[in-house]
Amino acid sequence: MGKNSRKKRERREQRAQQAQKGKPKVVAKEESKPEKKGRKGNPLLRFVVLFLVLIGIFHVIYYEWIIGSALFDAYLMHSARIAGVLLKLSGLDVNTFQDTLSARGFSISIKVGCDGLRPMAILVFAVLTFPVKGRLKWPGLGWGLGLLLILNILRIASLLWIGLKSRE
Repeated sequence: MGKNSRKKRERREQRAQQAQKGKPKVVAKEESKPEKKGRKGNPLLRFVVLFLVLIGIFHVIYYEWIIGSALFDAYLMHSARIAGVLLKLSGLDVNTFQDTLSARGFSISIKVGCDGLRPMAILVFAVLTFPVKGRLKWPGLGWGLGLLLILNILRIASLLWIGLKSRE
């Protein structure tokens, strides 16, 4: 039995005995010692500051080097192609050219902001900076990024589908 639980039990017994005698006795509480925070300081503050710094760095990299790169253009093109395949599976006659989807005279083009990279970066930095052990982070990152990719493709496909239906 722990030291604290033994003390609590003794206090309860003292109170019960005093209640029987009719004389309540005041028992002084022990002063709680301040928690030692160690080298890392406040974990919530560390999380917020590190998260915001990483998001800031990402946005600089995103706007300076990612946008307009061949890799980014390929990513947009493949997003359009995958969304086009989904729409073809649903029975629509869809054409894709680079980052553009078109069907029956209506088209959408995937541009900056529709790529889904910023939500993915938010997820990655939030998970990486969250104060838990590293081995617990990797499944969350894998599943989260996969889900965000799928949701972004579905969003792109639904934009074309909704645009076509609104014209009917």
